[in-house]
Amino acid sequence: MKVLKMRQIQKRVKWIACLIGLMLPIWKGYAQEYFQSQLTLGQNIQVSKANINFPHVEPSLVVDPNNPLRLITASMMYTASGQPDQIVSYYSEDGGETWQSSSFQSTEIHGVDPWLAYDNSGVAYLTYLPGVVHKSMDHGKTWSKGVKLKGTKNPYDFIKISSSENYLYVTASQNLRTKAGDRLGPISVVRVSKDLREIEDPVQILPGNINYQVGAPINIHDSDSLAVPFYELSDSDDNLLEQNRIWISMTNNKAKSFLTPKMTGFEGADPVLLADKTDPRKLHLFWQARVDKSWYIHSSYSEDYGVHWSEPIKVEDINRNPGSAGILATVAMSQNGVIGLIWPNHKTDSSNKAYGVYFTYSLDQGKTWSESSLISDKISHPNTKGNEITIKNTDRFVSNRFRQGGDYYGLVSLENNVFRAVWSDNKTGTYQLWTAKIEIKP
Repeated sequence: MKVLKMRQIQKRVKWIACLIGLMLPIWKGYAQEYFQSQLTLGQNIQVSKANINFPHVEPSLVVDPNNPLRLITASMMYTASGQPDQIVSYYSEDGGETWQSSSFQSTEIHGVDPWLAYDNSGVAYLTYLPGVVHKSMDHGKTWSKGVKLKGTKNPYDFIKISSSENYLYVTASQNLRTKAGDRLGPISVVRVSKDLREIEDPVQILPGNINYQVGAPINIHDSDSLAVPFYELSDSDDNLLEQNRIWISMTNNKAKSFLTPKMTGFEGADPVLLADKTDPRKLHLFWQARVDKSWYIHSSYSEDYGVHWSEPIKVEDINRNPGSAGILATVAMSQNGVIGLIWPNHKTDSSNKAYGVYFTYSLDQGKTWSESSLISDKISHPNTKGNEITIKNTDRFVSNRFRQGGDYYGLVSLENNVFRAVWSDNKTGTYQLWTAKIEIKP
């Protein structure tokens, strides 16, 4: 009797397993169809029409927190071989459908790696290397005279800016030398008053005798609690490390000092933090890491301000070009917790030289992700005549240095799960800034 009962149980288990095996592909197909049916892509709109003949790369993008129709983007622009890198800015007052050129007090602004921030009062800020900050009181139409950060005698790199209710925080990697001549690369944070009149000395984060590279930091829900992600890059002799551990350091005293940095337990590069808009304790972390021979964007989340992290998820194979630099995953979250992510991908080109810009999203705050969708309407081939401008003090064309239009793009959430993306692509034969509206209906 017991043997018969056991056989019956075994048959039922096999039957259930068979049923699951039959239903799983159907469920996956339905789930993917559900994801795709919720996504509506707007047309590609050219942002940089005012400078149509000059290559643009690495756009940053922000939206006015008080009016989702107001947008500002900034990028680098190259006008002629051997000329300095130039910073340009464009603004929109209709949600990104049309764009106008911004005005600076100087005729030309020279620098690299532009990064934008808005504060809750509607004032916009722009920073770029070698370490300069501007502000705009009219939503990007005009920019103030730039002020220089302290500490630029030791060069900054990978600069970013964020805003709290009380201060601006500029974060960057920094190049220092010991008395023995060894190189040290701490993460430096400079606190700046919002009127740009008070600029503090940089506060440095240096867990060990290693060179570190900063990712994209956040102010947690407009507070002066700043979370800074970074990763190990090389030793003191500039030898690249085989494994790059990702760290996070936080401050809750307005960047006067930082808590002891914590290792996340993850290895990879170019970490990006995102504050959850539905839970003040929750942080999302994105980074890229190699798995076997492929590079993937990974994600994880913490529900206790970064003390503990969930198991990482491989979001997408980014098909990284072997000759390209790493990329910052460009992410944004809507007010009700939908996360959007864009990045360049070479998967549509067998030569791994051309790229498209892709978008994916999560309806469950990063636990699962939709299949990626191409949002650029054409695939870009960077090696064209329009990008054959030699970067100053190098022998490299813009197309060789920026093989995917830069190391980062722009993405913001507008309202009602509508996102706006800005990127650089080569569909006209010259790197230009393009934008598209992306709408999700959960």
